[in-house]
Amino acid sequence: MISEWEKHTLLADTALQLDDPVRSILHYQQALSLSE
Repeated sequence: MISEWEKHTLLADTALQLDDPVRSILHYQQALSLSE
């Protein structure tokens, strides 16, 4: 089972590959707040 913060980390990686750094940063921030 993948956790919520892991899902956001994967979405951030995908956003980077799609050349969307702003979305990537947003997902990384969500992943950080969820993992705490």
